[in-house]
Amino acid sequence: YAYALKTEGESFTLQHVGTEPSGRPFNDLTLMPDHRPFNPSVNAGAIIIAGLIASASPQHSARTLTQEIMDFWFALSGEHEEVRFSQETMVSERDTGHNNFAIAHLLSARRGLPRNVDLQKMMELYLSCCSIEMTASMLSVAAATLANGGICPTSGAQILPTEIVKKTLSVMQFSGMYDNAGSFLYEVGLPAKSGVAGAVMVIVPNLMGFA
Repeated sequence: YAYALKTEGESFTLQHVGTEPSGRPFNDLTLMPDHRPFNPSVNAGAIIIAGLIASASPQHSARTLTQEIMDFWFALSGEHEEVRFSQETMVSERDTGHNNFAIAHLLSARRGLPRNVDLQKMMELYLSCCSIEMTASMLSVAAATLANGGICPTSGAQILPTEIVKKTLSVMQFSGMYDNAGSFLYEVGLPAKSGVAGAVMVIVPNLMGFA
């Protein structure tokens, strides 16, 4: 989402994905009344974000775009460890992701895909992003970069504009923990994002990040 805001701009991004908590499971097929996904954290929102990024570069393959996103994670995490790609995970996700493909077809039928992007390319990019591998320590530095207004604390580089970080943390706060986001916000009160692999990254703004 932060990458899309940086490369595609807020206005165009928000035409295709909402900023509302859904209160629903991450893989739910429900969309908002205007047929946008509720937010970029649920699968429908993440899929449409992949469509935004893929549609902006019709000349580039999904694997090339995945590498650009891996390079973004590499910068967020301080460029100390290699960001890896799991082909095994990619194949597994592709062969078993029937619900995700159903979401993609639903998005195409209801509202249309960004710039009429090819659905298969969009899904290849989405599933490839699901197959990126990082360590917990790398995620903690990425979280610290978000906590530090987009400046990586280990490299000193400005990876994201502060305004994009603010918007990203807002979305993480109300949707990063999916249908438990409300309870997490009530009990913990911090922007966080869980992943299907079991990792959780948490941001303490202006102080620290951990995973």
